[in-house]
Amino acid sequence: MSDPGLADDPVARSLASKAFAAQVVGAEMGIFDGDVLRAGLIARWERAGSPPGAFLRAALLVLDLPARIAADDSPPPEEITISREAEVAAARRAGEFLEQIALDFQ
Repeated sequence: MSDPGLADDPVARSLASKAFAAQVVGAEMGIFDGDVLRAGLIARWERAGSPPGAFLRAALLVLDLPARIAADDSPPPEEITISREAEVAAARRAGEFLEQIALDFQ
């Protein structure tokens, strides 16, 4: 489970949310442009003052998301049209994507 204190980091939360949402939309539409997402995430990070370690903290926030999604037995929101398995896969891809950006900035 990720550190609960990470949820108090608004930049990491924003990056994690955007990365996951982009992966879900990509799964729904079948279109995903990693370069566009990367540029958007970096721009968001820069607007926030380029806090060191924000991408790593965002990746850590997403770390346990696949397990939480898989364990959630509530019906998915109507606006989500992908399967639970595809949503879990999107969460994994979001974490990997954020991790790669974090490594690029080290």
